[in-house]
Amino acid sequence: MLENGGRQQVTVRGIVVAAGATAEDDSVLLETSEETEIFIDSDGEGGNLHKHLHEEVEARGVLRQDKAGRMVLRVKDFEVREWEEETVQDERPG
Repeated sequence: MLENGGRQQVTVRGIVVAAGATAEDDSVLLETSEETEIFIDSDGEGGNLHKHLHEEVEARGVLRQDKAGRMVLRVKDFEVREWEEETVQDERPG
């Protein structure tokens, strides 16, 4: 559960995923590495995250739980993160 009366300052890292039911709906959520879905409040900087679909971002803001029990983040700022490339070794005989 959230502390501070249901609101908490957090930094969250995840992939921006469309949450809307139609192509015209700009609603997004962050899917974290723990497979947690955090819905993004479209107010403030969160309204700009739809421009970064399928990119990894680190977002800072206030996390709360809505009436439906979903985690919602009001984003104060965010930055797009670079994917960490895995090293692939060539195992073919020389």
